[in-house]
Amino acid sequence: MATDDLDRERLSLERARLELESKRLEIEQGFFRRNLGAIITAAVTLIAVSVSGFQVWIAHIASEKEQRLAEIEAERRWRLDVFSIVSTHSDLIFSSDQNKQRQIRNVMLITLPTDIVSALFADLERTSAQAQVWSEGRGILQLGTVKPTFKEDCIRFNPSTTSVAEFNGRWKVIDGAHWMFDFGSAEDVARQALQIIAHYQMNESCFVGRPHPSFRYLLSSSRAPEGVFKGEECIRFNTDRIALNGEGGMWRIVEDDRVLFDFYEEIQEAQTAMQILQFYRFTHYCIVGIDARARFDYLRR
Repeated sequence: MATDDLDRERLSLERARLELESKRLEIEQGFFRRNLGAIITAAVTLIAVSVSGFQVWIAHIASEKEQRLAEIEAERRWRLDVFSIVSTHSDLIFSSDQNKQRQIRNVMLITLPTDIVSALFADLERTSAQAQVWSEGRGILQLGTVKPTFKEDCIRFNPSTTSVAEFNGRWKVIDGAHWMFDFGSAEDVARQALQIIAHYQMNESCFVGRPHPSFRYLLSSSRAPEGVFKGEECIRFNTDRIALNGEGGMWRIVEDDRVLFDFYEEIQEAQTAMQILQFYRFTHYCIVGIDARARFDYLRR
């Protein structure tokens, strides 16, 4: 009899356990049904975040690769330019006339990037019979004493304190209280101009023909800006092939049959701009913006 009672008790407990298990399943299914949308959303979000992170990583790698390719291409062009200068003017570089050597040395000082011309002068100092000329060149390079023969009209500014600000609906690039560039309603052009100024460390804004300049350019510590800014739109030209064209009394700087800069009747301004282009050996004319009234132009090497 005691055994029958024990079996009945076990059966009762088993029924209770099954009822509890059934209730637990109902509760879990109800929770899943009530929160299905949230669960799916969370899963999709997690997947999207993972994919987004992967895309950012891929974009970062692509950006670095593009920048490195641009740097390699710029270095390749400079090597070609060095080869062209040395081969074309070898008679002057290796001349026994120091005055001729100094002339071509000064051209190289304002034509080539600092690191390249420094290495070139060091090699010439070791191999040339006129080592003094190239030793002087390295000293000039360190002191930065090469000056233009024409009069420049430049305003210095600090690229570290330059910013974009809005005044009465017009977007400007300013340095403190000094308004430098006005871009009207084109905020995007103003901000890209600021990025370019910072990238090239431009700190001099220069003019030909103020108060209504026919020609403007920017310098980086009295030198032509050098390098590549990703995404910039530029026209490449060769200062050895540019010339003044005064056809019809309208003065232009041209490269072969292509007009680069227009000065209308201002022949003196055209001549000064020509000297500037040749002195700094600019190779690229770059433009940000399509509206001539709200555009940022700059020259670089």
